[in-house]
Amino acid sequence: MQQMQELGFKKLWPLKGFWLIQEGKAKANWWKQLSTLTRRSFINMWRDLGYYWVRIIVYILLSICVGTVFLDVGKGYTAILAHGACGGFLSGFMTFMSIGGFPSFIEELKVFYKERLDGYYGVAVYILSNFLSSFPYLTVMSFGTSSITYYMVKFRPEFSNFFFVFLDLLSSIATVESCMMTIASLVPNYLMGFVIGSGYIGILMMTSGFFRLLPDIPKVFWRYPVSYVNFGSWGLQGAYKNDMIGLEFRSVWCPVTSLLRHSQVQGENSPHASDDQFQEDDEAADEEAIFQEDFLLALPFKKTPACSFFVFSRGSQLSDSSLGAHWPGLRFLRKL
Repeated sequence: MQQMQELGFKKLWPLKGFWLIQEGKAKANWWKQLSTLTRRSFINMWRDLGYYWVRIIVYILLSICVGTVFLDVGKGYTAILAHGACGGFLSGFMTFMSIGGFPSFIEELKVFYKERLDGYYGVAVYILSNFLSSFPYLTVMSFGTSSITYYMVKFRPEFSNFFFVFLDLLSSIATVESCMMTIASLVPNYLMGFVIGSGYIGILMMTSGFFRLLPDIPKVFWRYPVSYVNFGSWGLQGAYKNDMIGLEFRSVWCPVTSLLRHSQVQGENSPHASDDQFQEDDEAADEEAIFQEDFLLALPFKKTPACSFFVFSRGSQLSDSSLGAHWPGLRFLRKL
């Protein structure tokens, strides 16, 4: 026994006729620890259906739903809102689903705590191995979501724009996964992890700039520093710039302009216009009703709740008095 201790063996324990030996000099190096932990974690993720496989299926199904809802949004005037809503959904809700891995996170951390106390490996090698083992699954989720949604919605035809959307979503999901792993290490069970993780992601979504523009967010705390340290705000800005810069949308289509012009030329002073007149003018205006925006007005209709909004061209030279002579209740909201 003394000779074995002199050779470098630290401790010897007798157990049922055997000697348990803890060898100090034969500890695995850092690269061996990383490769072993990465391989073991990858196998666990592969076998556990609830870890990533179910989420991959849900991501694909949800991407198909998003693609059908925003199918070929086009470049019309109202398509601006559709582009913004779809981008906000991808950068917001798609990352929100990362909380689904909490049960598996908790189970892995139980093994980590035990092995860490035994001195098998450190925290840094465990975190890196977990990221490397989960990266292929995150790539599949991000690529599947981006490819299905991007080409169904028809954002931009360039491959570089699609690749940016893929990287943007991948980095956002990877960041949320890391945050959920941190939260999982601080809570006693996965139920509390769901609650705290949902609240955390909700705060990030609220200050990302989609529900309220970043310049309008209160500067104290929410604007500085929350919106600046929020990865969602940077990801959403990147997604909008990638999609919107250089994209031209058609002007709003307004069938009322030709009717106003016609009534001005003919000298008509009808106080009200029937729904049939508006419908006939819709068909007659066609290409002539695409014009440059200048005035935004509100005109009440019988078949529409509240009022409908129209943008009139500069060439019509309209004013409150001239419009009021033809349609009482027609008023300027603002000059653009």
